[in-house]
Amino acid sequence: MKCKKCDATNTSRTSVCTRHKYYDINVRLVYGLQSIGKGKKCGELLCGMLNLPPPPAKFSDYTEFLERNLKEVSKGSMTNAAMEGKRANGGNGDLTVAIDGT
Repeated sequence: MKCKKCDATNTSRTSVCTRHKYYDINVRLVYGLQSIGKGKKCGELLCGMLNLPPPPAKFSDYTEFLERNLKEVSKGSMTNAAMEGKRANGGNGDLTVAIDGT
């Protein structure tokens, strides 16, 4: 913002940065689009319809950031599930697993 009378300026962000220097709102937008099977073009259309700024120019950087973090979280979740299954099976790691393909 810039004052017309005294030329003083002030900036304000609409979103906080993650510790990896990605804006939270952009991470959420890219994650939401990926969750419904859509990409950057659909994000551009959505933002245009809502009169919002376009998605981040480096959309693929956000995709890669999310992929790395989702892999890390998924691996931790699966490890915890395996440990829980082993405990429930009396410490025996020989477990039967059913997978539904998702």
